[in-house]
Amino acid sequence: MRATQLPKACPTTHRGPGSFVLDHPELVRGVAILAAAAKRYPEALAEAVSKCADPSLPDSERLKYLQLAFFAPGHDASAWLSGFHPEVNASQRAAGLATPQEQWWGAGSVPLLDLQAEHDAFRPHATAHDLREEFGDRVTVVTIADAGHALVPEQPQAVVAALVEWMRNLPPRDHDDFRSGARRLVRRLEMALSSRLSCGAPGTRCSGPRSREWASVRTSRAPDIDLDVHVQDVVGLLEMEDLRDVVLVGHSYGGMVVTGVAERAAGRIRRLVHLDAFVPENGKCALDYIVPERAAGFRAQGERHGFVDPPPVSLWGLAKPEHVVFARQRETRHPYRTLTQAVRRVNSSAAALPKTFIYCSSPATGTFDQFAAKYRSDPKWRFHELKTGHDAMVLVPGELAEILLQSAQGIGNHPGKGGMQ
Repeated sequence: MRATQLPKACPTTHRGPGSFVLDHPELVRGVAILAAAAKRYPEALAEAVSKCADPSLPDSERLKYLQLAFFAPGHDASAWLSGFHPEVNASQRAAGLATPQEQWWGAGSVPLLDLQAEHDAFRPHATAHDLREEFGDRVTVVTIADAGHALVPEQPQAVVAALVEWMRNLPPRDHDDFRSGARRLVRRLEMALSSRLSCGAPGTRCSGPRSREWASVRTSRAPDIDLDVHVQDVVGLLEMEDLRDVVLVGHSYGGMVVTGVAERAAGRIRRLVHLDAFVPENGKCALDYIVPERAAGFRAQGERHGFVDPPPVSLWGLAKPEHVVFARQRETRHPYRTLTQAVRRVNSSAAALPKTFIYCSSPATGTFDQFAAKYRSDPKWRFHELKTGHDAMVLVPGELAEILLQSAQGIGNHPGKGGMQ
């Protein structure tokens, strides 16, 4: 968690965070447990779980046990016929036997969200308030209707809403900095969008090109990186993880990337979201749209060194010391060829994809205003305006999360009305 800045409010199973928070309380602001079992539940369920994961049984029998143990009445459990790994089940069982329940049950002393499913066979109704009765007001109990123990693939939107609402109300801690707010919420949003758009089997998660992997590439051959490299990174991810029905979000230069990805993988994308980002025309590169005096500086530096230094963080609307420190710790030089390579837009399927533009207007960068003016009233686009700086995920993560979740759910401002959010 220290190395990757993982969120300190982590939705997960009960045993893991319960043990972790005892060992590393300084890293944990809160614990959310999803569909946690009661201390005691019907013994037949343990057998049902084993039967679900037994590949030697016919699918019809496994499906019966899946429905019994994991899914609410009327929900299709067949998506979970694949994805079980006996060795993982065995290791989880061994870990449970090796760790006394009393060591992890209370999850330390941090706020605890007990997110329950209405029809969870592992959580009989009589046990619904056990944690709150045992640990008092630090426990928040929320029940998701029409869901079983699987929970997330059954009611992803309700799960997301409950998590975000709980996180918003977490009390501050004396040592909290920006990372315990905006960055964690952005990572929660990643998980939320993943659950909403590509759930349906065990192990569903949000996927994206990892910054650590990109960092190693930048260090070794940054001058050789062009737009195609970044586009192929994302296309490769979509293909290798077989991601479909994706809402693809590009921020700033990322608008060039998601436009290129759509050209190659339109069939995997539900909607493109340009977050204060480039929306390039066919044959145009990023430098074609950047404010002239800034573009001239980039050209001079890029043609000499192959890199472009990041602009002052004030351009992105960052002024608070904690925001500035956070940004500067993560800034890297930008490969110049990514700014000079033109995008090709020839795929009619990509052109027909639903699109959203989110304009960060205060302060505006001077570069992305042109796209806001163009798409504010375009009937083919959904348009939102955030009265904040360019780095909205730093400055107003909650408001941004709401808009992105609306995009994932197909709601929000109606095309052509140019509304503000």
